[in-house]
Amino acid sequence: MVMGKKKLITCPNCEKNGIKQNMAELLPSGLISIQRFHHKNNTLVGGSNFFLICGECGHKVFIRKK
Repeated sequence: MVMGKKKLITCPNCEKNGIKQNMAELLPSGLISIQRFHHKNNTLVGGSNFFLICGECGHKVFIRKK
């Protein structure tokens, strides 16, 4: 899940199948940053209870429960 200095959230299911799927970045503030290519900006996600699902394979990748 961690590459270099950035904490990237990737899909392990896609990786197992040979596809590199970077879904988001976990920021030091605890927010999730999701890059939106069509709009050339980022969406920031915060909160206590949520999960991310891979758009490629549908696998639930990241879960935050507080």
